[in-house]
Amino acid sequence: MKQVLFSVLILFALLSYSNIYSQTFENGYYRLTTKWLGKGKALDVVNDGQNDQLTLASVENVSGQLWRFTPMGNGYYRLTNQWQGEEKALDIVNDGTNNHLQMANTTNVTGQLWKFTPLGNGYYRLTNKWLGDGKSLDVLNDDTGSYLQMANTESVGGQFWKMELIYSLEEDTEETEAKLEDFKAVLLHGFKVMVKKGTEKEEKTKKIMSILSEKLEEVTKALKPKPLNFLKTIPIWLEFKKYGKALAWCHISEGWLVNNGYPAQMVNSIEVCDIQNFIDFQQDQPYNVILHELGHAYHHSLSEELKEKIAAAYNNALKSKKYEQVEDFQGEIVRHYALDNEGEYFAELTVAFFGRGYYIPFTRQELKTFDPIGYRLMQEVWE
Repeated sequence: MKQVLFSVLILFALLSYSNIYSQTFENGYYRLTTKWLGKGKALDVVNDGQNDQLTLASVENVSGQLWRFTPMGNGYYRLTNQWQGEEKALDIVNDGTNNHLQMANTTNVTGQLWKFTPLGNGYYRLTNKWLGDGKSLDVLNDDTGSYLQMANTESVGGQFWKMELIYSLEEDTEETEAKLEDFKAVLLHGFKVMVKKGTEKEEKTKKIMSILSEKLEEVTKALKPKPLNFLKTIPIWLEFKKYGKALAWCHISEGWLVNNGYPAQMVNSIEVCDIQNFIDFQQDQPYNVILHELGHAYHHSLSEELKEKIAAAYNNALKSKKYEQVEDFQGEIVRHYALDNEGEYFAELTVAFFGRGYYIPFTRQELKTFDPIGYRLMQEVWE
């Protein structure tokens, strides 16, 4: 009897071990946060031109924070992100210290094979086939709390990772079959809004069109004719593909569109990717989401000389640290979204310059005092 019981216990242990190291994930995109820094900081890729460095950044609806886990066999996964597609994977720099991370060209190497070990309460440890279980993905305990490294495996909050499913590809089958011809153009203040045929009389469509009319009217009153005329060439699509837990984004990469199931013809457009989320956020919020996205579109169209000036102003803002702890519209002290990259810096300052920001500086006058270099940049680019 003891022998039978012992055999059963061994079998149970082996099955438990197998389950731990055969973790399966739903096909989709996930946000990765840590127990130490909480839900406010997520694994992201630094948008610096090289686009190969990893960081923990303030949680936002950006594609660099959306990660896909591709099964590679034996309980290992390749980690890629929605922004860069399947051609870049999370890897470890083979430099002797072997603790630095990077986004590298996807290839068949053990440094790109990751294992998720459950730790309880929805947390996981991330280890790597090359370095083994003795090294875990960790957040360096420094002043910024943003630097990632491979560190000796310990029971510390920086090594406890939570994966939140943001966008299920399995649930999105019908959405990926949408076609350009399924939409028709409706003009609002000279802007072309692409509405799915047959939804025009739905209450949700009526509500968002009313909000867009108000926000686009603000844009037409604020901008000079030259930038305004250009931005009126940027179509605004209403939920070509529904993207949960997001508001809107600007499509500037043809490659990204193709890799994510969109028509390449949608390059240089804006998409409201969840109509209800957009309504819920925007209806009582002075912050103009569409103006922010139009800022991205305009930034993309600028000369290299002006883009270099934007990069310089952004780097100055980074060094000044003044955006690190600011008040948002609810009175909470947070890290300004403008610090994520130069594109978000330009778009956020655009909203403050022409309307009302989500964070301090809220207005043009506050921007002039808070960030004089950014203020002069806005004048040069927009006026």
